[in-house]
Amino acid sequence: MRGTLVDQASGRELVFESRLERGLAEILLARRDVSHIADQPPAVHYMTPDGRTRGHTFDFLVTTVDGKRLAIAVKPEAKVKSSGIQTTLSLVRAQIGSRFADAYLLRTDRHITRDRVFNAQLLLRGRVCRIEADVAAMRAIVETLPGSFRLADLVARAGIGARGFNAVVSLIDDGLLQPGEGGKIDYLTYLRRAAAK
Repeated sequence: MRGTLVDQASGRELVFESRLERGLAEILLARRDVSHIADQPPAVHYMTPDGRTRGHTFDFLVTTVDGKRLAIAVKPEAKVKSSGIQTTLSLVRAQIGSRFADAYLLRTDRHITRDRVFNAQLLLRGRVCRIEADVAAMRAIVETLPGSFRLADLVARAGIGARGFNAVVSLIDDGLLQPGEGGKIDYLTYLRRAAAK
């Protein structure tokens, strides 16, 4: 499954070569601590224990807002052992180190879950559909509430119908609200205000 996604913030196209890569790209695009995503960056070259030179192309090279570079390999969990990716990452980490990235990560379907991808898609869609007046009205409601509360109750209190759901999603994206548990964000999700930084 090969395709592309558009990074709405930069207008750049990101190429993916599998459903897992697409899911991770969406998760990364939804993160506020990511400043740049390079898909299929130039290959790195390393030496195998038997003295041969090999090349490896990471699926993504991510730069965070604080300047860290993360080289990410994506593999289905069932293929991690047979692919030898753990050995490859160890060799690259030892031989190339911080010249290419500050950290070398492997992400599988254990990390790229359906719920995380769904939530990332929800946040990304919320950015496109954001109505500032609705977000401001919802923020005013949230700031009066203690403890935790259901997303559906916030939407009902706002009185703006389905737009209220998107306003809540925008507040989650802004970091003002946090889901109280894992799983998909929906009307039954319990939320709380994020701790002040």
